[in-house]
Amino acid sequence: MAENTPDLSGHKVLAVVTNYGVEQDELVVPVQHLRDAGAEVTVAATKDEQIRTLVGDKDPGKAVEPTAKLADIDPGQYALLLVPGGTLNADSLRLDEDALRIARDFTSGG
Repeated sequence: MAENTPDLSGHKVLAVVTNYGVEQDELVVPVQHLRDAGAEVTVAATKDEQIRTLVGDKDPGKAVEPTAKLADIDPGQYALLLVPGGTLNADSLRLDEDALRIARDFTSGG
């Protein structure tokens, strides 16, 4: 671990995404940094299918395997919520009941 990297060992982080449209570097890079710092990161998607990321909201990016479905998530088990960007990701998540349930739990201090 680098000198300025916090020790996140024992902390669980939840990344919420759709299966298409999340900006590649806004998912892949933070998840890698969090894992490098020792955090246990769950990448939860709307479906149990490969996540197709985008670069610049239009070009195909890396494929990422989700580790959970949003519907199966108990937000109380996580210390941090990561909502990666991407226009399509944000537009889809704001209409997804499970994503909204998770976000509400975090914002209410649940």
